Amino acid sequence: MLVKNPQKNALKSSITPQQFGKAMAELDLSAIPEHRKQQAVMDHLAKIMAGTIHDRSVAIEIAASRLMRLKK
Repeated sequence: MLVKNPQKNALKSSITPQQFGKAMAELDLSAIPEHRKQQAVMDHLAKIMAGTIHDRSVAIEIAASRLMRLKK
């Protein structure tokens, strides 16, 4: 039998599932065109991740990736 641990590579974060849900709910998609909504959700998720991950090098990498994508 093969046992998988999906949390093995998880990064420590300072946000609870309830806080995460509240933060994601703050995104207002009403002004976003339908074809851009997925990108807006992913950008918002990256912003939340970069602000709450304890590993600063990973947080900086996420923030840099987000900024590079926004400059396209």
